[in-house]
Amino acid sequence: MKLDPEKWLESYHEAGLYAREKYGSLTDEQFNWKPNPKKWSVGQCVEHLHITGSLVLPRLENAIHKAESKNKPPSSKPLKAGFFERWFLRMSGEGGKPVPAPPLYKPDRSELDRDEILRKFEQLQMEASELVRRSSGLRLDKLKVASPYTRFLRLSVAMWFELMASHQKRHFAQADRVLDHPEFPE
Repeated sequence: MKLDPEKWLESYHEAGLYAREKYGSLTDEQFNWKPNPKKWSVGQCVEHLHITGSLVLPRLENAIHKAESKNKPPSSKPLKAGFFERWFLRMSGEGGKPVPAPPLYKPDRSELDRDEILRKFEQLQMEASELVRRSSGLRLDKLKVASPYTRFLRLSVAMWFELMASHQKRHFAQADRVLDHPEFPE
């Protein structure tokens, strides 16, 4: 599996636009409405994405900074994912089976401020995009970073960027199912 930084940039840009266009006009009641107490609201889906990205990006930035300080010549080799990373992407990304989020990644409240959450999410997309641009020429598939959840899960920086894009699509689909629920408030 080849990994494409240009696709990550496109995905992050589209994610920021999608969230604002799709959820920006919801009322507070709609943004925070849950189909049942065990399901997440649209707001909680977006907040979850912000939480996960905010915990991962500093780790990626640190790994990229360390690689930059080594002053290696830029590489034009394609970025690749290994077997475990491809499997993990299938499980955690778009189209994967629903798995309960670890507490570290769960929104800590039900009543969320729509504008604040969307602003933070859009800012995250800009920060991720800037980091991808900055890392151009680095062997991101060779730089390993531990998960914020457990140090035993180590993925390449390239896979974290790929996973972030796919994970966002997964939770946008979840949020959109909330909007399509027959009892969703008008």
